[in-house]
Amino acid sequence: MRAPTAAEALIAWERGNERGQVERGLELFALARPGVPLEELADVSVGERDGALLDLRAAMFGPELTGRLSCGHCGALQEIALDVDALHVAEPEARELSLSVDGYALSLRRLSSRDLLAAAAAGAAERRGVLVESCVLSATRDGRAAAPRNLPASVVDGIAQALAQADPQADLSLMVACETCGHRTRTTFDIAAFLWDEVDAWTGRLLREIHMLASMYGWSERDILALGPERRRRYVELAGA
Repeated sequence: MRAPTAAEALIAWERGNERGQVERGLELFALARPGVPLEELADVSVGERDGALLDLRAAMFGPELTGRLSCGHCGALQEIALDVDALHVAEPEARELSLSVDGYALSLRRLSSRDLLAAAAAGAAERRGVLVESCVLSATRDGRAAAPRNLPASVVDGIAQALAQADPQADLSLMVACETCGHRTRTTFDIAAFLWDEVDAWTGRLLREIHMLASMYGWSERDILALGPERRRRYVELAGA
């Protein structure tokens, strides 16, 4: 995957900056799949999106990422280093799946960004029901159709477990051993949120560089963004000196 240009990444950041996390993930996904309309990307499974975002992260910032996590037992804060390749999960072949829970026969599909957008627009109490309606293609019991909204809690729990197994890249969790006490803490890893934070920090640095070079040399933003990152860095050093 090629890294997006500075101008492309800056435009994606500007579009997503005042929007929600799902929209931001879609803007990043569009950087990973240039030329594909957002409307089409919105229907791709969340796991496929997240796999592409891992590749985008490696292309933009390198294959190793670091973060911090507090131990769930002693509270010690430690730095975690992860390799992007190690976070990739094999893409399931089946796009739809069948499930039987407590006498209900269900046909499901994996969730997409469009489904997450619909859930985000609903009230907190309605979100789980919206997601169930989105992913359940059909539900029957004793040969009779059942409304997804009226499924028992045990069936909804079974659906959640089945979706996690069917799209593991979308529900990535890590076990991290504490260097201080040895306790193993489970944490989820959201590549969309993680990468957005990195892009946001990168954008802040880039805008400061643009401001410095524009003030020093009178160059336009377009001219400055057209410079390669190494040349831009050298000019920033000269301007600072």
